[in-house]
Amino acid sequence: MEKVKRFLIFEGISQYGALHVMMDKLEQYLKNNTHMEINRISTETDDIIPEFWKENYDYIFVVQAIWFENIINNKSIYEYMDTKILGWIVDPPYFHTKRIDSSGENMIIACVDEGDTYNVKKIYKKKAETLHLFGIEFDHKKRISDRKIEVFVPGSYYCVEEIDTQLQKSPDILKNLIQSVINKMIFDCNQTLTDAIRSVYKDEYDLEISTQQLYEFMTDFGRIIDKYYRNYLREKCVLSILANDINITVCGMGWDKFKEKNNITKNFEILDTNMSYLDVLKAISDSKVVLNVSPFFIEGIHDRVSNAMLNGAVSLSDRSGFLTENFNDREEILYYSWNRLDASIKSIKKYLSDDDKLQNIADRAYLKANDKLTVKEFSNNIKNIFENSF
Repeated sequence: MEKVKRFLIFEGISQYGALHVMMDKLEQYLKNNTHMEINRISTETDDIIPEFWKENYDYIFVVQAIWFENIINNKSIYEYMDTKILGWIVDPPYFHTKRIDSSGENMIIACVDEGDTYNVKKIYKKKAETLHLFGIEFDHKKRISDRKIEVFVPGSYYCVEEIDTQLQKSPDILKNLIQSVINKMIFDCNQTLTDAIRSVYKDEYDLEISTQQLYEFMTDFGRIIDKYYRNYLREKCVLSILANDINITVCGMGWDKFKEKNNITKNFEILDTNMSYLDVLKAISDSKVVLNVSPFFIEGIHDRVSNAMLNGAVSLSDRSGFLTENFNDREEILYYSWNRLDASIKSIKKYLSDDDKLQNIADRAYLKANDKLTVKEFSNNIKNIFENSF
């Protein structure tokens, strides 16, 4: 009789409530659709963490690559295990430099964007694969015409002026360098952070940045650039939508500051400042359109997009390589362009006044997302990595 394979899901404390819900779905799917023994350990919910590295598992899936950096006698604890370890990170690599640097021979980093996968391979010199985020269906059946929320914006907001205050504390040469990278990315939102850094070094300093310098720059300053750039574009997009007299409902922290700063008096509702992930899904299922602003997903897909599609809403999004390849504009998704944002929003406004057109887009998107963006596809991709990449 063939030995039953043992699969472990290991997760930790995370600021992203989505990850716990996703792991609930993954655990349930694997238990119902495979013959493996499925185990799950969480540093957040389990009072005592067993020394699992002393046990025998065939596959270990590590959310956010936690404990990759736990070193014993110059080796990661995972390297003591004679098994395959897949560390899935949902942030850009420079958020988890130490964990990636600690990845050993039996360990692979899985990124949610192919651009990040490329960077892990070329800059961090580690094995990497791509494992896109998936969506979760709450309820897709409510018709567009019956939904109460016109445009829903899930996600927090952080005031860029506060980020700029942090930047001003840096030495002038460093401050100017970081600001130049941010400005380069704002000017061309279709480039990666690494492209922008290289371009600034070449255009403004006539220097070729080395891989090691690129690694150090991203490790030291990637987070603050990410925070500024993402919130700058989120604010710009929401303001453009409001300027076109479109009703917006938001959730997440910081939107009260956005409202006060921009003197917003109409067409703007803050649903909640601290919604659970399941409540966000519930709100999406009552929304006609869900806005996605994810400029760092150059090649991937944010779960805001997949969740919108799987819950009967229309995704309004910037483009990425994955989205452009799989979803057609005005057929399964509505794209806006950063280079002509106001014109894009004006064009899209016509769809917001036509529930039938939105319904057609939502219906087509649901069918495609149900085939490409669910836990089933996610599980198949995990299987493929474990079987073919180690």
